[in-house]
Amino acid sequence: MNVFPKRIPKLKPKPKKRFSRNDTLDTLDKIDAIPVMDVLEALYPEYRRRGQDSITED
Repeated sequence: MNVFPKRIPKLKPKPKKRFSRNDTLDTLDKIDAIPVMDVLEALYPEYRRRGQDSITED
């Protein structure tokens, strides 16, 4: 009584989802909706809104 199958079926790689132009535009719209200053303040706590030209160090 053979438990193992004689041929192991090969797993076919799933095709990668290609990004369409609409997907890209939707993503860009979502990125544009995020205020840049909020992202900078989240990434760099020392970044102050008063000094928007450069990151100020105390």
